[in-house]
Amino acid sequence: MYAHPSIVLALCVLFRVIFVRRYVPAAFGVGTIVPLVKDKSKNLNDIIDNYRPITLIPVISKIFEHVLLSLCEEQLVSDDLQFGFKHGLGCNEAIFALRTTVSHFTAAGSSVYCLRYRERVW
Repeated sequence: MYAHPSIVLALCVLFRVIFVRRYVPAAFGVGTIVPLVKDKSKNLNDIIDNYRPITLIPVISKIFEHVLLSLCEEQLVSDDLQFGFKHGLGCNEAIFALRTTVSHFTAAGSSVYCLRYRERVW
């Protein structure tokens, strides 16, 4: 950690109190949602398809998340078919899995149907 030892000590004390009291301050869950443009060459007025939201959270919340993850990582297991929000996995692996699956079934003479699910918030 690139911080003064007194800051590290203060964070250790704070996080220990949070664990002992089993209470996370409400401010740790507050974030600001910011829309990011996916493709500047596309229609900038297309809010649904050309923007993706990201949430900006306080740095202390992010540090706390990392501490929790390091303490609980072995107990937090997800499905092998989940690609998002997993270290070392992402779009490339998901595309590979999709292509492999489609190739397998089309080679066997089966039809393959794909559905793109998109939830719209009005």
